[in-house]
Formats: sequence, C-alpha cells, structure tokens
Amino acid sequence: MSRRAAFTLIELLVVIGIIAVLIAILLPAVQIATEAARRSTCKNHLLQIIKAVQRYEGQYHLLPPGGIEQADYVDSNLCTAGGFCTLNQGQHPQQGASFLVMLLAVTENENIYNAYNFKLPVRALQNTTSTTQKIEIYNCPSDVSGEKNLSVPSAFQPGTNVLLRKGNYAGNVSAAGWDHDLKYIKKQPLYLGLFGQSSSVKMSDITDGTSNTVAVSEVLASELTDDCRGTWSLPVMGACLFAARMDEADAEFHLTPNKRPTDKSGDRIPYCNSVNPKSQHCTAVANEDPALRIPIALRASARLSRQGAAPRSFHPGGVHVALADGSVRFISDKINDSVWGKVLTIKNQDVVDDTEF
Repeated sequence: MSRRAAFTLIELLVVIGIIAVLIAILLPAVQIATEAARRSTCKNHLLQIIKAVQRYEGQYHLLPPGGIEQADYVDSNLCTAGGFCTLNQGQHPQQGASFLVMLLAVTENENIYNAYNFKLPVRALQNTTSTTQKIEIYNCPSDVSGEKNLSVPSAFQPGTNVLLRKGNYAGNVSAAGWDHDLKYIKKQPLYLGLFGQSSSVKMSDITDGTSNTVAVSEVLASELTDDCRGTWSLPVMGACLFAARMDEADAEFHLTPNKRPTDKSGDRIPYCNSVNPKSQHCTAVANEDPALRIPIALRASARLSRQGAAPRSFHPGGVHVALADGSVRFISDKINDSVWGKVLTIKNQDVVDDTEF
C-alpha cells in the first residue's frame, strides 16, 4: 500500500520564503502602478479645471477673479471687537467666493453653484451647502488630506464655526505675493498673475504668451482643521491661491515648487498654525492690523507682498501645472528661481524658452 507524499517542514518554509520574496518584488511595482494612476488622475483634473477657466473666459470675456472682495480694508470703522480686521487671520466678514466657486457653473456642478449665495461671505453658514462639498475634479487622490475640512469662525455668528472642504488646486496670483492693498495700490506689471484680488484679467492681457504662463497648480492640503491650505472656496493665500514672493530680496523667501522650509522660507498664509503637517510647512504670520492704520502711500513703500504659498505635490520631482493655453506640464522642483518668476507673470515681456521649464 503506497503512502501519500506530504510537505516536509523544510519544504513548507522554502515555499513561504519564495512567496515572501515574490511579494517583496511585486509590492513596489503595484505601488508604483497605483501612484502612476493617481498622478494621471491629478493631471486630468487639472486639465479639466483649465478648460473650465477657458470656457468661463469665453462666456464672460474675463477670467474669474481670484476672489470676490467686498470689504473696504481702509475703513477702520469696519473693524469689530471680534478682530475682523486682522487680515492675516482672514477674519473679515465680507470675504467673498474664490475663482473655484465661480468655476462650478461651468464644470457640471451647477446645482452646487446655484446653492451658493454670492451676496453672503464665503464663511456664512448659509453657504455650507456648497462649501462643504467634495468636488471631484478639485481633488488629487495622491493627497488624502484633500478629503479634510477647514474649521473657521462664522462670518455672522460669534462662537460658531463653519466647515470648508479642502482640495488640491490653486490659482496663480503673481510672482510676488498676495497684498490686500492691491485694489488701492498699482503694483508693477512684472508681478501680475491671472487670479488676483477682485481681478479682471483677459486672455488678451497675457502678452507673454499663454503657453508661457502658469494658470493653476497642484497644492497639498493639510490634515489640520485650522490650516487653510487646499480650501477650494476660500480666496486666501495657500487655500486656493499661490504666489512666489519673488519681490523678497533674500532668495530664501522665494517659493518655487515643492520648496521645503528653512528658517526663512515657507508659506505665509492666514488660518495658519506653527506646526509642520507632514512635509509641508506653515509659518506663523504677524498680525497686520497695525499696518492698516498707516496711510496707503506709506504702506506701499513699507510693506512687501508678504503672503505667499508654494505649489506642492506628492509626485516625486515636481508638480503639475496648467498653462493658460490649456495644456498641462510637469514642473521640476529644480526650476530656476528667475524662470519660475517669469512663468507666473502675464506681461513681463521676457518670454521664456520651452527648454527652460
């Protein structure tokens, strides 16, 4: 009578070892393939956003403003005991919608767009029907923090917080930075981007060429509820807007793609704490309220465009950006500062060669 063959302990261990080796070999390949698919999705979402920008411009003959700004920041009487004039905390009750809110009308999100009341601030409780929504094309699946919310004080109800959903795309304000005096002080054309405060830019204003001008970039959101980065409805620096702070004399302050902080560099944004969420950075920004009491002419000479934020992604080596011509490119982390400054401006009359970025 024959005996049935069976695995010995040694043979079993050998088989387990082989399986472990195969898993170790295949797992990185699976992870690479998964990230490649996510990266492709991120790029496709950016492509859809820039096409929506072009549709908006075709319909209204203007690009959407970076943010609707209804407040008169030079009127000190608008300051309240609640600190609503502290610009760097983004507390002013008349802060309106971002350009990404306006794009909802041309991205098959009409219902969410129609639910938004443009007569009310973005932080009004009545607008949370729209501002808490996850907009698929506003999220990059490589960054799970884009699934989080920002918690901010209500515009009208002290002691009440409002939730705003985060995302992963931001519009180009300028090569310099966001300055709340822009509506009163004419900055040099060198610094102008596409999406400024209450801006009214046309495609025809981009005299450097639409293929040489960055419109929208990827940004990383933050998991922290008091860090605004990635918040798609909020028209403040780091939320859905970015700028490179190239008007800083010290190059360490310049914010190129994926720039990690030193003691000097890092995002300067409102709704910001001083903790480093993952590999990102958030620099505590001083209260600008005293500066608002200075006459405008003096502010123009005394204050640089302090608020800025760097485009960032979890894709190795760089970030995706959408150019004004509707194309999407991958920009290396190693891009030269001066070249990055050039592609963020619309009319510096210094055209960049395709090989430079």
